Amino acid sequence: MPRVLVVGSANVDYTVALSRLPRAGETVSEGTLLVARGGKGANQAVAARRLGAEVRFVSCVGDDASGRQVREALAGEGIGVDALLTTSEAVTGTALIVVDAEGRNQIAVAPGANRLLTVADVDRRAPDFAWAEIVVCSLEVPELVSLDANREVGIIVADALWRKR
Repeated sequence: MPRVLVVGSANVDYTVALSRLPRAGETVSEGTLLVARGGKGANQAVAARRLGAEVRFVSCVGDDASGRQVREALAGEGIGVDALLTTSEAVTGTALIVVDAEGRNQIAVAPGANRLLTVADVDRRAPDFAWAEIVVCSLEVPELVSLDANREVGIIVADALWRKR
């Protein structure tokens, strides 16, 4: 079973499905609401786990109901959440998504706690980097965090997937 470490974002997504997207200043009603966990990092971690990998996840969520739900959902998927930090300084990242019947969307993101993940947080996870065969990192966390994660595996490229040699 491959060992995958993901460094990235975790959000709660609020999606409203509408017949069509609203124009500027317009309200379109009769939508259907879906609330789900998301964020590129969390989505990558879940995808890797569902494909059969052993997964650990480095991220930051708020000390709020959404953060607790994200942690519980990831752990429920079998993802290692020891490196999923919690902060009281910001809420869990949130995405507001509107999608029309043709699949076109408009997305607004409030990154919240995702922006509080630090280089020091990544550096403390050195044993996880040593454990990993594959590291996945996205740019929905601070750029310096992504660059530091890359440095941990000896790569100077961001928003990519790396397999250790």
